[in-house]
Amino acid sequence: MAIFKDCEVEIFSEEDGFRNAWYRAILEETPTNPTSESKKLRFSYMTKSLNKEGSSSPPTVEQRFIRPVPPENLYNGVVFEEGTMVDADYKHRWRTGVVINKMENDSYLVLFDCPPDIIQFETKHLRAHLDWTGSEWVQPEVRELSKSMFSPGTLVEVSCVIDKVEVSWVTAMIVKEIEESGEKKFIVKVCNKHLSCRVDEAKPNMTVDSCCVRPRPPLFFVEEYDLRDCVEVFHGSSWRQGVVKGVHIEKQYTVTLEATKDKLVVKHSDLRPFKVWEDGVWHNGPQQKPVKESPSNAIKQKPMCSSSGARPMTPKMATKHARISFNPEENVEELSVAETVAATGKLEKMGIGL
Repeated sequence: MAIFKDCEVEIFSEEDGFRNAWYRAILEETPTNPTSESKKLRFSYMTKSLNKEGSSSPPTVEQRFIRPVPPENLYNGVVFEEGTMVDADYKHRWRTGVVINKMENDSYLVLFDCPPDIIQFETKHLRAHLDWTGSEWVQPEVRELSKSMFSPGTLVEVSCVIDKVEVSWVTAMIVKEIEESGEKKFIVKVCNKHLSCRVDEAKPNMTVDSCCVRPRPPLFFVEEYDLRDCVEVFHGSSWRQGVVKGVHIEKQYTVTLEATKDKLVVKHSDLRPFKVWEDGVWHNGPQQKPVKESPSNAIKQKPMCSSSGARPMTPKMATKHARISFNPEENVEELSVAETVAATGKLEKMGIGL
């Protein structure tokens, strides 16, 4: 499969910070020595916005970073499954990643390595990844994905501090586990209540200490809440501790936030029983007399850890690593750092569910 002047090719480039990405381009000269991989050839991007305006000469690339365009017929009959290597049509490039979960509506969650990210794509924006050997196309084997409590794509909760007086929990998705200065941390995508991470909604990720991360509480079915029940209420973009102060018709409740004493009228689906994650186990919280959970006592006295042996979180750590301000007056969009989807199928709000 020869390449020559004016033919369409794919160019490998890392200029925009994306590794394992291929760009469609047009060659502006024919290779004079096909065996010289270091020989640079001129080209122009097919996406005009990628070509630098005002440049006196077209970009060049070493011949080893040029390949033909994969034939469409090679994609016929390809079935995407967990571990399938794919190329995703992302910001005018084909970016290589791995499928980590099949979603509803014919879409998939794709994990990227550098920079780390998880984004949802419709099937029409994906193709099977193929490697060019110089003479033929080869499809990589399906990868075996690791499965653990905090593996990529897992929904968790991340602690954040509101106005320096209250600890709340936001739903997030694990992107990658990393190590900084000998400490385990996680790159996560913070979710809003609708749990969406389509390409057009992708936002920056955040890095948090492992002690700021816990699994999502198990689902508990609660027929009705009673007066003085200790609960967590979903308000703004996070779960906050409160007490039921009023029971109304159509399963609506008045809840007083424990930290601020603000009163909210909420639906049944916005409440869940108060639970505490400690030493790798879920414990029942107080039933009628809540323990005020604040940076000054709750975390220091009963650290909520991601696993046994994890370091307790302090308000300073939460603020430093969360890098997000949660103001109850702001709307959901302003509170969210990133939006995503569940990696384990359809989520329903039942008891504590979103």
